[in-house]
Amino acid sequence: MHHMQKPGIGLDSILHAVSRHPSVKMKSAEVEAARRRISMRSTLMDPMLMIGVQNLPTNSFRFDEEMMTSKMVGVSQILPFFGKLSTEESIARQEVGTLQENTAEEENRLRRDIRLAFFDIAHLEKSVETNRQHIKTLNELIDLSEHSLAVAKGTQHDVLALKLEKAQTESTIADQESMINMRLADLSGASNLTINAVSYDENSQLTPFPYSIGLLDSLASVFRPALLAMYSQTEQSAFEIERARLMKYPDFSLGLIYMQRDAIGGMKQSDMMTAQLSFNLPIFSRKLGDAVAEQEAMRTARQEETSAMKLEIHAMLGSLLGRVGGLRKEYQILSSEILPLSDQSLATSRANYQNNKVELGEVLRTELAILHQLHQKYQLQAEYDKTIAQIEYLIGVDLITR
Repeated sequence: MHHMQKPGIGLDSILHAVSRHPSVKMKSAEVEAARRRISMRSTLMDPMLMIGVQNLPTNSFRFDEEMMTSKMVGVSQILPFFGKLSTEESIARQEVGTLQENTAEEENRLRRDIRLAFFDIAHLEKSVETNRQHIKTLNELIDLSEHSLAVAKGTQHDVLALKLEKAQTESTIADQESMINMRLADLSGASNLTINAVSYDENSQLTPFPYSIGLLDSLASVFRPALLAMYSQTEQSAFEIERARLMKYPDFSLGLIYMQRDAIGGMKQSDMMTAQLSFNLPIFSRKLGDAVAEQEAMRTARQEETSAMKLEIHAMLGSLLGRVGGLRKEYQILSSEILPLSDQSLATSRANYQNNKVELGEVLRTELAILHQLHQKYQLQAEYDKTIAQIEYLIGVDLITR
């Protein structure tokens, strides 16, 4: 049966809109904010400038009265121990990488949701079209049965059975059109587009899927954004361990102060300069040891979480891959063997009915069998495409061109 391609937006155009979805934009903004924090965390603090007076007498406020009175200007700078700033920069960069992968995972999820809704709509629209064609056939059979009834060759029961089937089919069409509208709303929400109709390829063959479980596992380990985010977090843990180890080394504060003194009683006084170095004493070794142990435990937890996710992906891929094979075999048997035989049987039944060799009920049963087989064919095709969409989501990359 030929299907007219419905006007509307195609799958590729919908998928291209994912990057403009509000949830993706929000995560992209988080990436940009994290990128701006790199310099904040890896740059020295600004130096401190000190300006003031020292030992100024309050009874006269003169600078040439007391020998200890001076004007002072100084500068100080905090210097973290070697390696601390570079470690902070590495941690910040890993945070950016993790957020970038989280953004990619959000796009991956939206692309899956779009595909699932799209293939549901394609299946339902084909089913509606088939049901409408079925109603046309029923109308022809009703006319034929009423003519047979008029010449006393048919029964009123045949006419009523056909009209009941027509009413039930019309009710089914209404339910399917309601479901189409619901899935269009889901599609619009996942793509952030206003979609009233879709355009799909009328290819009657299933797209080949020549992928083994081993290859899919390898692809997932390389392309799945959620896994890549976990890799990034594990790498970040290594830098966080290093940062905890560096805590036992002190930070330094360097200061330089210049003091200018006025002459007293015509006697010139020497200006003075002060330089100082101060640093903290990280003497609480238990606290520092616990900090390192905490970060090592966090890294182990992230590694275990990554391993668990790989196992989960592997199990789901195995199940879905088996489903792909089963759906493909069922579809081929239905399309190449069962439907051609049913079409021949229908042609024979119609010819026999016109020659008064069979009753109208046999023609109707054959017609209904073909209708159900066509619905099954469209559903198999949709489930096949949806299953591949789930596999593509699990590995994070497109595998076939539709």
